[in-house]
Amino acid sequence: MPDQVSPGQVDAASLRNRQNGLRLLADVTDVISTRFWDDDYGAVSEEYSRSWAKITTYRGQNSNMHLTEALMAAFEATREATYLDKAKRIAQRSEERRVGK
Repeated sequence: MPDQVSPGQVDAASLRNRQNGLRLLADVTDVISTRFWDDDYGAVSEEYSRSWAKITTYRGQNSNMHLTEALMAAFEATREATYLDKAKRIAQRSEERRVGK
């Protein structure tokens, strides 16, 4: 048994053991992918009306970094590379903004 267990490993185990956990993850993934994710920008937008119309194009670093953590946990639970790919894109975008690219 390892000395340390990451929060992602705990979340992954919980997700696999929870009834309908993987189905719920698939549903959430669909909403993120179809409503929030901007593939051209490599991050999510976060302000929408009730009808899903974008209110602004704001992409907050805080919300995107929390999503990065969730994507890494989803990857640990499923081993689906798409989760890790999106997490890497958000991190890369954040770093590029920080260094002024």
